[in-house]
Amino acid sequence: MNKKIITAAMIALAGFGLAACGQQSSSSNAKSNSSSTSSTSSHKSTKTASTASSSSSSFSSSSSASSTSSSQTENIDDRTLAVMVGLQYNQEWFTSLINNEAGTGVYFIDTPLDSSTSPEFNGYLEITGNGDAASDVFFKRDGNNVIYTTFQIGEDGVMADGHYVKNTIPLDELIENYYQTSSQKAEIAKYASQLKSEAELKNSK
Repeated sequence: MNKKIITAAMIALAGFGLAACGQQSSSSNAKSNSSSTSSTSSHKSTKTASTASSSSSSFSSSSSASSTSSSQTENIDDRTLAVMVGLQYNQEWFTSLINNEAGTGVYFIDTPLDSSTSPEFNGYLEITGNGDAASDVFFKRDGNNVIYTTFQIGEDGVMADGHYVKNTIPLDELIENYYQTSSQKAEIAKYASQLKSEAELKNSK
């Protein structure tokens, strides 16, 4: 009888011990899952913050570049623009004239044209080699663009068969082509200082 009681007690204790182990294991798994969830949440939060920082940095860089470009555009005066337009039209023609290798230099008409005989050029500025129509370049700003008009000689070099051609180019593109580096800016400044005035043009005739 006593043996049966002792055996039953041992079985009960063993069952209690297994239940306790099961509860401890379940509690440990729950803590592990909670820790894993917390770690994942922390990782996601860090990743989101990193993405937001990267996006903010990219936007800041873009805004800075845009601001610099806008500032450069606003700082381009008419003489500087005249030189860039001349180079865009025909670099060889412009540099040979400005350096007095051919002709008498380049004249800059810095007063907007106002003509009843050629109203299509009203509001334009002009650079000219003081030759025929093919040596004239008319230009003006149009918002963020620059319009320049030149004379295209007809076939076989016949002036009478020629016609005017209107071109449009973004001012930012002119700056990118001719006014980016320190050496480019120095060269443009040198050419701008060599442009002759409208008064000199009148005296040459």
